[in-house]
Amino acid sequence: MSPTPPPEKVRDAFAGLQATLDDTCTPGAGDCAYFLGRVHDELQRLMVSRRVV
Repeated sequence: MSPTPPPEKVRDAFAGLQATLDDTCTPGAGDCAYFLGRVHDELQRLMVSRRVV
């Protein structure tokens, strides 16, 4: 049986991604770089949370 990541780390990382996706990116408003940066950071956090220690 292979080890699994702690469920609370994955849950918390996924919750952060969901909260980020509630934001918007309005072309021309200057917030797209911030929004996409947050999405990237949250996806990285989710990926790290799924690694087994």
